[in-house]
Amino acid sequence: MNARIALSIALFSAATAFAAFIENAAPESSGSESPEPPALSPVPTYTCGRATGPLSIDGNLNEASYERATEIRLLDNSGNGSPMQPATAAKLLWDDKCLYLAFVAEDSDIHATMRGRDEHLWTEEVVEIFIGQSHFYLEIEVNPLNALFDGRIDIRGQTGRPKFDVDAILKVNYDIKHSVAVEGTVENQGDKDKRWTVEMAIPHSALEGIQPVPPKEGDTWRMNLYRIDRSREGDAVKVSAGAWSPTAGWFHNPERFGKIVFSSQR
Repeated sequence: MNARIALSIALFSAATAFAAFIENAAPESSGSESPEPPALSPVPTYTCGRATGPLSIDGNLNEASYERATEIRLLDNSGNGSPMQPATAAKLLWDDKCLYLAFVAEDSDIHATMRGRDEHLWTEEVVEIFIGQSHFYLEIEVNPLNALFDGRIDIRGQTGRPKFDVDAILKVNYDIKHSVAVEGTVENQGDKDKRWTVEMAIPHSALEGIQPVPPKEGDTWRMNLYRIDRSREGDAVKVSAGAWSPTAGWFHNPERFGKIVFSSQR
């Protein structure tokens, strides 16, 4: 097999895999070309305070900065206004080097199998953050086994369900520190789990060209937070999707990204 044929096969395989991502990233998608029903409430705003000191990225949110940070509760992504079940909360902080994000995901049956960088985490249980402006944004995902997916999504000029530059997305890797603390076990349906907590530090340098970095007092970024939970009952799987700013389906909807306003308040 010559190099050109091998490259063609590899690119076709990547495109096929990413097509599965398009169908699975938003499990409650209506499939319509217009992802935002008019009934959805206005996008939310969050005031992001500065961290008061160093944060240990260990999945244990015991620093005073997290105690003072305002909590976000994810809603059912259908847009019906109800909290996501199982319950999911998040907090944000920042300093001169990083944006800090923590998820607390209640879960009576924690499970995941993927451990590698940039695997198809969206097909299992995962939390996600999209950060960007106007169809150009960074996507980050972490699963209960602390596997990471990160990529730059550039769909500027596209409408409806976009087409992605698969090669560009899969090659992007940033120095994102991340950790998961699990209260329970992963992949053991014989016991009762409690929750898993994700903590990450996203360097401002990862947002170069997407956002004005580093942020300063009063700056506003667009962002959305998501979670996919897959509860299992025997051979059946129930998929639950949650969001800070619900999209009623398709996650890749920058018009529905919420607003975070940076504050120097500690």
